This record gives sequence, structure tokens and C-alpha cells, in this order.
Amino acid sequence: MKIKRKYSHFKTLGDINIEDIPEKKGIYIYKIKKNVDMNGFENNQFKYNRRIIYVGKVKIDGGADLRSRLGNHLKNYSSNSSFRRSIGAIFKKSWNLEAFPSGNSSNKYNFVKISKNQENVIVNRNNENELKITNWMKKNLEYRFIVDHTDKLEDIYIEKLKPTCNDSKFNPLKNRLFGENYGPSLRTTCRVEANKKIK
Repeated sequence: MKIKRKYSHFKTLGDINIEDIPEKKGIYIYKIKKNVDMNGFENNQFKYNRRIIYVGKVKIDGGADLRSRLGNHLKNYSSNSSFRRSIGAIFKKSWNLEAFPSGNSSNKYNFVKISKNQENVIVNRNNENELKITNWMKKNLEYRFIVDHTDKLEDIYIEKLKPTCNDSKFNPLKNRLFGENYGPSLRTTCRVEANKKIK
């Protein structure tokens, strides 16, 4: 019988077998590899946080677990991953990405180009840009998890590590990515572009 650990060490995302991730509640942490550029979001300001860019959690009262959450982050069309939306926003200009609405939501977007016919039925999805995000993540990010059943650990780690892709007051680059009071920012630019395509 395989015993699931209560925590893992950092491992390159592309080398992880998702079946090895426990179906448990907890937090997960992404860090960017050494010498990888992320347009200023590498989080090198503090020596002790080791280029941590995102801390997330699986809520105790939710239906997800660590395994399913990782799978969601790696889907080539998922607008449910705030982390993916942030990566796309950060690289939008350098990768020439175009944002599209996800459903009819004015807040969620992704980078999947959808073609519809005259009856407004989707006939084609072009995941090429989302695939760029997934491949970049697998090559350049490291991942670890910590099993936790308190719902408190995420806040502790975010305050301590100050990850640059979290929508948190402890993020030193929050205004650049999310905007002050959600004003002009990298993610706002994507959201506005996507909203123009909602019919």
C-alpha cells in the first residue's frame, strides 16, 4: 500500500505524476526556477522566500482536493484558475496573447479562441495560447503541497512569503497585476479585452 505523505518537497511541475498527489485538503505552493525570467514577478525581493510566486489552498468545505486542484491549474482552457489568468496576463505582451471571455462572465477570461456559427454554437476551440501557458508552467515552475485541515495555513504562508501572483495585501506587486482597487493593471487589460467580445 502506498502511503501518502503529509507534505512534499519542491519538484519541477512537469515531472510530477498527478496520481501521486493526495486527494486531501491543504495548501500548495508554486515557485519559479532559478534564472527564469517572469517579467519582474520572480519575487527576488526577499531572500527567505526563494522565488515563491503563488500560494493556494483547497477549502475545507469545498469539493476539491489537492490532486484535482493541480489538474485544474494544468487544464489548457481553465478560467477557474486565477493563477493561470495571472501568468497569461504577465506574459500577454511578450507572448502576443489575446484574451477571450469564459462563458458570459465579466470577471473570468482565458486565452482560448472560440469560433461560433450563426446559431451561436461553438464550432472550434483554439487552445494554442493556453498550451503555451501550460508548457511554460511545466518547464519553469516547481510545486509542493502541505496537507492541512485548518484553513489557516494559506494566510500564514502568504503573509510570510509575499507571493507575487496572489491577490493579497502582502503581495508587493499587487497593484501592477491586479490594480489598486482593481483599477488599471495587467489583469484588468485582459478582462477589458475579453469583455469586448461578449455578445
